Order: sequence, then C-alpha cells, then structure tokens
Amino acid sequence: MLLLSWHWFILGFVLLACEILGTAGYLLWLGLSAILVGIIVTLIVPSTTVQFVLYAVFCIITTVFWWRYQHQKDKKSDKKRTLNNKENQLVGKEVYLENVINKGSNRLKLGDTTWTAYSDENIDLGAKIIITKLEGNVVYIKKIEE
Repeated sequence: MLLLSWHWFILGFVLLACEILGTAGYLLWLGLSAILVGIIVTLIVPSTTVQFVLYAVFCIITTVFWWRYQHQKDKKSDKKRTLNNKENQLVGKEVYLENVINKGSNRLKLGDTTWTAYSDENIDLGAKIIITKLEGNVVYIKKIEE
C-alpha cells in the first residue's frame, strides 16, 4: 500500500491537534515530522518504506534538536532560580535581631527556621543585620550601622 501525501498531512495535523490538548511538546515534533514527510511525498513519490524511514529520521532529528535547545535553556535558568535555593534566598537579606548575638557561633531564627549564625562581633538585641554568606547550614552575619 502506497501512502500519499494527504495521509501524512492528516497524521501531522492530528498529532498537532492532540498536542494542543496538553501533551507538553511530546507530539509537536512528531506532527511536524509527518508534515515534512507529506511535503516530500508531494514533490517526489518515494516507496512506503522510504517514507517511514524519513518519518523516523525526522522525528529523531527534531526531537534531539529540541531537547538540546531546551536543555541548554533550562541550565541557564537554573542559575537564576531561587526556589529551593536557600543561598539565593538568604544572602543579602536584612533583618532585626530578636536575640543577642555574641562573637563566634550562635543560633539565629530566620522565618520559621533556626540557623547556626556566625558573627565577627557582638551584636545587641534589635540591631539590624545582613546575611553575607551561607555555607551549609551556617549563616554569616554582619551588623548594619544605621
């Protein structure tokens, strides 16, 4: 059975329509590959085997190119993301102390979490501090002169 170009166009548009229903990009490249094969079959009429091989090759190529593009984009956006990244959320944060901080290691409550806090100086109750660094579960703090 010889497949005609309209077979490929129908397959491509059905896959694209299914993509609209929310498959998150999985069917987009398969649909576009089917449309590409439909265009080729319109120009030349290869055998059915060649058509299926073309479709498989186009599916692989488009999917790999898209994956590589998206993977690079995701890597770049991870550096800017603060969700579940305490260092980006805490460093630079300014707070007022609810307890006295002595020089050295102390406990400091930030939000709903208690942290080990390290200071190079004694800091009084109510003083404004800034978090300068986070290493593991230790926050480094410094008094802000007002």
